[in-house]
Amino acid sequence: WLSNGRRSRRLEIFKTYNMGFLFRSAGRVVAVDVQWSGSKDQMKAFASMVDVFFLTHPHEDHYTKELLEELLNAGKTVVLPCDLLPEYAGDNKIIVGEDVVNPVSLGRISFISRMGNQGRDVPCNVYVLSLGKWNIVHNGDNAVDEAECFLSQTRVDVFVGACWNGIKDTMNHIKANPANSACTGK
Repeated sequence: WLSNGRRSRRLEIFKTYNMGFLFRSAGRVVAVDVQWSGSKDQMKAFASMVDVFFLTHPHEDHYTKELLEELLNAGKTVVLPCDLLPEYAGDNKIIVGEDVVNPVSLGRISFISRMGNQGRDVPCNVYVLSLGKWNIVHNGDNAVDEAECFLSQTRVDVFVGACWNGIKDTMNHIKANPANSACTGK
């Protein structure tokens, strides 16, 4: 799927294991919460095709340390809620441990986020990723409603959320914004 080229206007979505997703549009590929289980050669090929990797929270069903290392070694941007790789320094590792209300631009990809959690001592970012003309929300396993209230003021084209964590409240926030009038909550 990734090796078939990059489309310009459409948004293509590929689901991997658990909450892992790949989004492709505007000539860019964004990965969120992808856990790796393939070979080292496949991982290198995958890392070469991804532009930015976002991790919502540090549970091992949402990432693989070896994949994060491979992405950083390939010069790709990795956005994390905490520093899981202190041995890697550089501008392509971005630690987001607090709310980001002003968009951070990463070329033709930008993001804002709010800090939530998935229980005690497990930070979990709620991201709004802008990829081309699309706004994608991924909340990982966030369990804090307050971290998602801002979605009532955000245009949302695609929402990826854990169904166990009060998704009805999240959808109510999204539907509260008139820009999301087509959202049915189904």
